[in-house]
Amino acid sequence: MISLQNYSLSLNSKKILDTISFSFQENKILGINGPSQAGKTILTYVLAGIREKHFSHAKISGIIERKNFSFEEIGFVFQNIGMQFSGITSSVEEEIAFALEQFGISQEIIRARIEEQLQQFGISHLRSQNPKTLSGGETKLLVLACELAKHPKLLIIDELSSSLNAKNIFNICQILKSYKNNSTIMVIDSRLDILTSLCDSLLLLHDGKQLYYGKPSQLPISEIPLSDFDVPDWVTLQMLLEKKSLSLSYKETLQWLKNINL
Repeated sequence: MISLQNYSLSLNSKKILDTISFSFQENKILGINGPSQAGKTILTYVLAGIREKHFSHAKISGIIERKNFSFEEIGFVFQNIGMQFSGITSSVEEEIAFALEQFGISQEIIRARIEEQLQQFGISHLRSQNPKTLSGGETKLLVLACELAKHPKLLIIDELSSSLNAKNIFNICQILKSYKNNSTIMVIDSRLDILTSLCDSLLLLHDGKQLYYGKPSQLPISEIPLSDFDVPDWVTLQMLLEKKSLSLSYKETLQWLKNINL
């Protein structure tokens, strides 16, 4: 269980997180959405227990209860994925192996995990390619493969869909759904449609404040400042239906769209 009660964090007199309160079960997927500067990334640092290192001068209030994950137990895919490469490897498979070698994992296990990640992310054909020559999408897949190869107990992904096409996004979502039995997963993304289909719980932030926390299917559309969010078509449709006093949930809206072949 990860729990926050009236948690606030200020840096240089600016409130970054403002009275955040929610409880989140382990081995689930938490989706975090909100506009730029909403406090999403800093919140994941807090939840991962690494705020002390990055925000030693922050003013903090409230209560947080969580498991203390070790460095080796955390996988983190940063928004700026280019900064995550070691810079000293000459191939994709060497890059996947690099972090595992630092943890003292045996070569036999490393080889098995390399093959596992190359296959599930569909990048086996890139195994001998220099990481510096990869496209943006290929780089994202490699970073994800490197982090999952660690078998982390906590996995944090900042901007999951960035640089990826629809096929790869779908594939990664399926991988994460199958992996959550072994890990607690937090996903930041600007696209609500991805998070609502992927996550067990959804947290919306705006200017450091909590707008919503709960099941994606119960998202109260009418309470969201739509102009500040990346709103998918189903949300726009639901807003139109509500104006005509016809309210549908997310799942009901998807079913309605299927019925009319849209």
